Amino acid sequence: TKEARVVVMGRTTFETIGRPLPDRKTIVYTSHELTGFPPEQVEATQLPPAELLAKIEAEGYTNVAICGGSKVYTKWMQSGLINTLYLTIEPVLFGTGIRLFSEEITTQIRLTERHLLSDQTTVFEYEVVK
Repeated sequence: TKEARVVVMGRTTFETIGRPLPDRKTIVYTSHELTGFPPEQVEATQLPPAELLAKIEAEGYTNVAICGGSKVYTKWMQSGLINTLYLTIEPVLFGTGIRLFSEEITTQIRLTERHLLSDQTTVFEYEVVK
């Protein structure tokens, strides 16, 4: 996400992290006011993806990382604006957990790269087929 310079996430994801990510602008989908953070670092939004992306691009940013949760992933994937999908695999079994998407997604993706982050962690990079 450092290359993106802008991260977009839902309120629950933001609260789980507990702070803005360093050296990036954080945009949070929420109807609540976000207090205690510099406005140049953290911004609340309810804009649809296309409008938010236009605003981000007008501010001079060229890449955006969508960082969860499942409703935000779904909203952006359904918008058709996602070009690349990164999935990180950690060797941890939870038994149950949060789904990646909150609704059924039928988008086709194609594996383009694999990156080892450590001897146990792998990032898979997928192109979203348009």
